[in-house]
Amino acid sequence: MFGACIAKEAFFAYLEEIGHPAVPCITIDPDYPSSNSESIAYAETGLEDAIKKLITSATKAGGTYYKSLLYSRKFTIKGINSIAHKK
Repeated sequence: MFGACIAKEAFFAYLEEIGHPAVPCITIDPDYPSSNSESIAYAETGLEDAIKKLITSATKAGGTYYKSLLYSRKFTIKGINSIAHKK
């Protein structure tokens, strides 16, 4: 859900920077053993609020980049595309 708002790299770096609770894990798909990989599981409690605070505190930093006092790097905020049905 949050990948639709900010880039994956910014998402991970921001949560690490603010110390959001996380646990390293491995994704396992028995149907595709070659796709098993290391990952990070973030606590859902407070996750939505953390991302909302980042986005609402963001100010334009030139071009497509934003900055926030809550995060040390510039980042992009992506609009969510609308869903259209084709006939």
